[in-house]
Amino acid sequence: HAFPSDRYAVRSHAAHRGLDPSTAVVELQPRQGEACLRPDDLLRWVETNGQDVALFLLSGVQYYTGQVFDMAAVAAAAHKHGALVGWDL
Repeated sequence: HAFPSDRYAVRSHAAHRGLDPSTAVVELQPRQGEACLRPDDLLRWVETNGQDVALFLLSGVQYYTGQVFDMAAVAAAAHKHGALVGWDL
């Protein structure tokens, strides 16, 4: 669950750059029936799609669930594909 102001900032930035936010901004969701995004699902998505991503933006602590991601693992996976990582702390 993206923090509302983060969602607004990223979607606005994409639109300002002439991109369609509905396709340029990807928000990963937990599996159906689960409240938290599984870390393995996140890392798998990065490994599969990282080459097509310029920036991964995540909250240090998910405001809705309190979930914390392994920042070092996410950053390493993203950097492997040349993507930047931003953390809302």
